[in-house]
Amino acid sequence: MWRVWALLLVSPVLGAEEFLQGDDAEGLERHLDDLRVLGEVRVRWRVRGAAREWERLHWYQRVEWEPRLGQEFFAVAERDPGERRMCDFNAFYYKAQVGKGTVVIGDFRPGFGTGMVFGRRSRGGVPSRVPSEDSRRLGYRSSGENESLRGVVGRYGRGSWEGVLLGGRARRDGRLDQYERVSALPASGYHVTETEIAGRDLLGIGVGGARLHWRGERWQWGGPVLGLEFSHPLDLRRDGRTPWGFVGRGQRLGAVDLRFNADRGYGVLEMAGDDRGHWGIVGAARIRAGGMRVRALGRYYAPGFHSFFGGAPGASGMKNELGGLAVLSGGGWHLFVDAYRRPKRSYFVPVAATYITWGGAVKRQLGKGGSVRGQWQGRGRPRWQDGLLRQERSSRVRFDLDWAPWRWRGEVQRFGAAGRVEWGFMASMRLKGRWATVHLSRFRTASYATRIYEYEVDLPGTVSIRPLYGAGWRGYALFTLRCKGLALNVRYRVQRDRSFRYYGGVQVDWVRGSN
Repeated sequence: MWRVWALLLVSPVLGAEEFLQGDDAEGLERHLDDLRVLGEVRVRWRVRGAAREWERLHWYQRVEWEPRLGQEFFAVAERDPGERRMCDFNAFYYKAQVGKGTVVIGDFRPGFGTGMVFGRRSRGGVPSRVPSEDSRRLGYRSSGENESLRGVVGRYGRGSWEGVLLGGRARRDGRLDQYERVSALPASGYHVTETEIAGRDLLGIGVGGARLHWRGERWQWGGPVLGLEFSHPLDLRRDGRTPWGFVGRGQRLGAVDLRFNADRGYGVLEMAGDDRGHWGIVGAARIRAGGMRVRALGRYYAPGFHSFFGGAPGASGMKNELGGLAVLSGGGWHLFVDAYRRPKRSYFVPVAATYITWGGAVKRQLGKGGSVRGQWQGRGRPRWQDGLLRQERSSRVRFDLDWAPWRWRGEVQRFGAAGRVEWGFMASMRLKGRWATVHLSRFRTASYATRIYEYEVDLPGTVSIRPLYGAGWRGYALFTLRCKGLALNVRYRVQRDRSFRYYGGVQVDWVRGSN
């Protein structure tokens, strides 16, 4: 019964990210790409790897160019470790400002409303904020594969009205079943094994869409529509374990979104539905009262609802989910609770089940150069074992002491399931200066279940969140040299647990006209 009350209390919701997980890294990197402002000419070259062999290295190149005001050109090329092609993935776009309109040719991914039909970002775990405005960016800058579409998109605004038209074709990795249907859409972008290579860009998607948006002093509303045609029939029910999975050769999807601005906050709401009667809804609000702030987010994605280009918040990829998140914050502290329920069975749990996460943080300044912060988080997850639904419970406590340029961190994790209890510990020290960063960690965990994810300072534009488990040491050093418009970054990491492991990286950035 307590789970039902938790859902009722937290349903409508929005909050802050706590204790990053490994799959958060790609989302954070995409966010960094979106925040960048293109320069006149900027070139980046990066190579990273854990081995000396050429094929085991990760290669990345990008160029950004703003030839004149209102124009942009961007291109990125990448190869993951083990892939056979030197340039396994590429994306590019050219943007031009034409009067009161904008045209983008190449790879793009819009962000409309809360992102239910078109969204630029989506993450698992505790959801991040719902987008409060349409994204002003259309071009795609990320190296994340299986996300963008290639074609033409135009945006035109006049007065309070704005319209968007788009069309093109997308390619997605896929897996074929014995009936020549696409039965899975892997999102990793890795093409190393024979199965991965055979499924590269297997699914073609013809895309056409539009959006109309009106903006007033306090109110604004919009409505995107989207039509998709697939080169192969899709059946994503996964051997009956997700009987609500998408099935078909095409899709029609539409939504209506609203926003209201008040003196002490705002509220947003979006509802979307497809041509098969499946629908979803996201609502969010933020209110300020004195020195307190309340943020809330509620979300429901009916079993069978599927958005191929969506990026709205959710713990399960906008599928089979009813839940919400509430955050209460003040000066230097916040508390949150996130709960969601899968109305139908999921892949591993064959009955409806509830998931809940709660926690908070407190931060205090120590004079002019220091601060101390404590964080805690608890999680409850269902587990199907011997025909019964059981609960896994975990908790984490983290303590940070910052005294520039030093940071000391300690973290403890507890995991309990099926009558057993496991513990994990980690202590680390980081020195971050202008030209160098040095980091050393000591960890000991009972198993992978008590792994501890640690954020690392990596090469510019990259995010590293590494799982630490077993018993051992981990350390890295990052060095940066700058000379006029040229920047050289070198990073080397070593880890000792079951064996010695090494990982290095070099990145060169050049900006024309930089001092």
